[in-house]
Amino acid sequence: MAQRGLGRGLDSLIPLRTKQPAEPNAPKELVSVEKIRPNRYQPRTRFNDSQLQELADSIREQGLIQPLIVTPSDGDGYELIAGERRLRAAKLAGLAEVPVVVRKATNREQFQLSLIENLQREDLNPIEEAQAFKRLMEEFHLTQEELAKVMGKGRVVIANTLRLLNLPRSLQDAVSDGIISAGHARNLVSIEDEKLQGEIAQRILDEKLTVREVEKIVSDWKGAISSGRVDTRRKDPEVRALEESLRKALGTKVEVRARGKGESTKGHIKIAFYSLSDLERLVAMLAKT
Repeated sequence: MAQRGLGRGLDSLIPLRTKQPAEPNAPKELVSVEKIRPNRYQPRTRFNDSQLQELADSIREQGLIQPLIVTPSDGDGYELIAGERRLRAAKLAGLAEVPVVVRKATNREQFQLSLIENLQREDLNPIEEAQAFKRLMEEFHLTQEELAKVMGKGRVVIANTLRLLNLPRSLQDAVSDGIISAGHARNLVSIEDEKLQGEIAQRILDEKLTVREVEKIVSDWKGAISSGRVDTRRKDPEVRALEESLRKALGTKVEVRARGKGESTKGHIKIAFYSLSDLERLVAMLAKT
């Protein structure tokens, strides 16, 4: 598999995509697992337990073939730069010592190398990747342009990834868990209405919408707002509650436009549909009532 682009100079610090030990000619030494602390800049927050156990079983049978990369820490200890999954598995396998390559690295290099290793191994989910980009920018005062150069990516890619952090926590979790894709989520980010975001996310699951279909739904919504076809003014709380009840019952966007108060209230209802089959579904539901 072709290696993804690295920032200039970083590929000389650590070759990350190889089945051979990281540096064949670099001196290796055995170090107690108790002397190696996790990388404080580790961008990965989720580890698959079953896959970790499979790796531990392999290490127990064959040993740890590829050494960990560490940097000297306080006293005679070390801090991990690359290989946290292997270190965790080695501990599960009961290893007391593991082979390491010791390399001095600045805090910035540690973060960059840890991030790049996870990205190249495709170990990060889209939200972890966005959080890592954000932290790298904040801790080391990088612009999006500078981060793009460091990571060997386009600025637009960085910007679109960071935008995922504007989603509500529930939707970020859905992306992290693989319930909805990053492509779906990037479309949802452009909607400022959290309720509508949730509605469309539910439709993605229920109707198995493609990214292109979600893009069309969002585009239609934006067009309706810009043309004034959607009323974004504050509604009477009772009207909004009834509007919400209709939305939940029908499973689609519902807009109630009302004027007057109490029994003299008049207006009309708009019910959104996004395909002929969607319209047929709504007609069938309304016909039952």
